[in-house]
Amino acid sequence: RLFGKHLFGDEEFFEFEHPTAKYTLQPLIDLGRDALRCSDVAGIESIELYKLEYARDLDYANIRTVGGSDVFGDIEANGPDLSEPGLRLIRAKFRITFTDGRQRTITVEPPNKAVFDRETDSPMIHEWLMRRGFIVLAMDGEMSDAESRVAVAVG
Repeated sequence: RLFGKHLFGDEEFFEFEHPTAKYTLQPLIDLGRDALRCSDVAGIESIELYKLEYARDLDYANIRTVGGSDVFGDIEANGPDLSEPGLRLIRAKFRITFTDGRQRTITVEPPNKAVFDRETDSPMIHEWLMRRGFIVLAMDGEMSDAESRVAVAVG
């Protein structure tokens, strides 16, 4: 908050919901397990959420991690409630299995970071991120300038 205030004159500049955000983890809250659906993306067989990091009320000194083969099952059994006020999703790690059997990982860290293992897989991963809502669209529903550059680069 202090960096945002002093560097940009805006304490909320580095907030996850900042208007310049490229990525969001909101689909994990809104869609739950359905955020992992990939049957509409050619070339991807399955997607597994295997690690989720969160903090309450921007207390980044106390980041909590839920991990394992069934993160949503663990959350359903032990919490937290992902829609809890003040809870912020910080980072999610996904394991993607392609139809040819290859596996890759992707890390999404709002507001502006997504890390893919291989550049050659990025068109399929980008399509899945777009279809599930992990990529933030501009207010008019169009891709932002930065997103359109990524789409052109990978498409």
